[in-house]
Amino acid sequence: FFFSFLFINHFKRKEARACPNVFKASSQSITKYNTTTSKQQISYLAQFNDSKIETPKALLPDPKWVSYIVNKFRQNREVIFSPNRPKQTQKVKIPKTNEISKWKKIVFHDSEKLPTLSLVLQLDQLGLCSILTLIGDCLCEEEEVFTDHVGCWIYALLCCLDDLIDSSMQASLRSIMKHLATIRASLKSPSDPLASETSLIISIISIHFKQGDV
Repeated sequence: FFFSFLFINHFKRKEARACPNVFKASSQSITKYNTTTSKQQISYLAQFNDSKIETPKALLPDPKWVSYIVNKFRQNREVIFSPNRPKQTQKVKIPKTNEISKWKKIVFHDSEKLPTLSLVLQLDQLGLCSILTLIGDCLCEEEEVFTDHVGCWIYALLCCLDDLIDSSMQASLRSIMKHLATIRASLKSPSDPLASETSLIISIISIHFKQGDV
């Protein structure tokens, strides 16, 4: 059960491709981005205010696509939170949540460390919040760069995150959402894979976790 499969598969399924005006993501593997190149190509904002990010209309997703994405996300959550879900017997060794450098390596640099269900479910709600906060801080402070691997981790953590989140977690989610909205707004074409990847996370945080528009 790989969250990376769920994340990437959103852009491959027939139902998604059938929606009008959806982003045309490649049917091949989502592009890997070189860290140095990405930093040169995309201008990141480390600090955000409450003003709305101006995004060209061509880069905004179709409402039908957004609805599909959020519904599939909720279906995945129903499976994960179901009392009838098969127990995970395979234990994967993971760092403690306060071992920040190890988690940075896993989430941002170790492309072979995929967020499997057996791995993510070892984190309690406090642990999920800690890793999401770490991701938000690293992205917004320009310590790290958003890639499809980071997107897989964000998606996986959000799938397991409780709906009832405190104000601190809300702030972290909004930081992630606004950072990704800034990346999306800087893109030159809606065919850029980052357009779909950022919009997926933005849609989930905005709609499912009720953090408003960006």
